[in-house]
Amino acid sequence: MQEKTYAERIIETAEDFQKELDDKKDKKDRFLSWVHCYRRFSEIFKKPNLTEENIDYLALNLAFYLASWGMYRGSSFLLQKDYTIHKDIVKELYEFKFLQGISCYSLENELETGLVQIVKKINNNYLRSYQEFVKEKKGDKQIPKKISNTLITKILMGTLGCTPAYDRYFVAGIKSYDCITNRSFNEKSLKELIDFYKDNNDELEKFRAENSNRYQIDYPQMKLLDLIFWKAGYDIEDEKRKSHR
Repeated sequence: MQEKTYAERIIETAEDFQKELDDKKDKKDRFLSWVHCYRRFSEIFKKPNLTEENIDYLALNLAFYLASWGMYRGSSFLLQKDYTIHKDIVKELYEFKFLQGISCYSLENELETGLVQIVKKINNNYLRSYQEFVKEKKGDKQIPKKISNTLITKILMGTLGCTPAYDRYFVAGIKSYDCITNRSFNEKSLKELIDFYKDNNDELEKFRAENSNRYQIDYPQMKLLDLIFWKAGYDIEDEKRKSHR
């Protein structure tokens, strides 16, 4: 019997994890926070215009999703504000709704003109509006501190589904795969992930179709990459924790 490739193994592990969630039959599991948030943004971003009510509703959904995924911990500047700090971000995201659910193949052509631009806008918006919470000391001066790529990518994943979230477990997962040589959130890393998807298109598309049916949404390709590498990274870190007990 032919040995499974690394890609086949991590896809299979993620599929098993997904089935475990199904078996729990917990309709309020925190892993569903992404589904709820992405679905709401998908529904409302189909509208020709955003109302103030839409913006408020999406900002609240975004805040809860981010809280579910650790972005409101004690050290986060978000903890100092209520959900309405995300209202301007919702408006910015709406201008880039063409990125929502974008395929890896199409994203390759939108990295510079689309993705890079919305990342800058999110970063600058938070810095401009909430700079009292995002400064760091350098000598005698207080200088603006960059918003973390973890926060930015979690926002983009939860609203547009156009990039994985570069958090601790996802980064650990891609570190374990030799062809993903760049582990920071940048164009080179995304291009390598796009190539990974192309190289394993049949297996990934089968899994994606299952998740689209499971959640009754068009499950984004980049979210699927987030899932499989996040699970791979979680397992790696879990093994490390067990070995140090």
